[in-house]
Amino acid sequence: MPLKFSTGCRNDMMKPGGESFGDMYNDCVVGLFGGGAQPADADADESGFTLLGLVTQNSGAFTPGQPDNGLSWVLDSDGKVVKNPAEIWSCVILADGLVQFARVYDNAKITGASAVARRFDGTVAASGATFIMPNPNVLTGETRTIDVGSVQFPA
Repeated sequence: MPLKFSTGCRNDMMKPGGESFGDMYNDCVVGLFGGGAQPADADADESGFTLLGLVTQNSGAFTPGQPDNGLSWVLDSDGKVVKNPAEIWSCVILADGLVQFARVYDNAKITGASAVARRFDGTVAASGATFIMPNPNVLTGETRTIDVGSVQFPA
């Protein structure tokens, strides 16, 4: 499935004086989920899915509202941002499973059903996805990395 942006993300980017995508997702985190197909939209509650890992810089501890170990994006070209190549995006896997989608949370990391939370959902696969993991089949205790992450807005 394609990228799915939450109502809060779309509204904040489009309002006069709103934040850029890069600013909005500075110090973000990425939740890796299994247990079902990607939700219909990024406003949906994720509690019915299995959190397989929370991706941060170097698998470090993350506290919502704090910058420590949050992830960042850099402008690549022509409306495309990519994972900051200076960062190692990784997590320790919390449960066995198949990563079926990723949810990117802004630094506030608001979970549950919400029309104001700034987040987006993307695909995870070995190739051709929003987030590239060499093998999306994961085992508890493994450390896994996201090697590539990219978001491009259409022309």
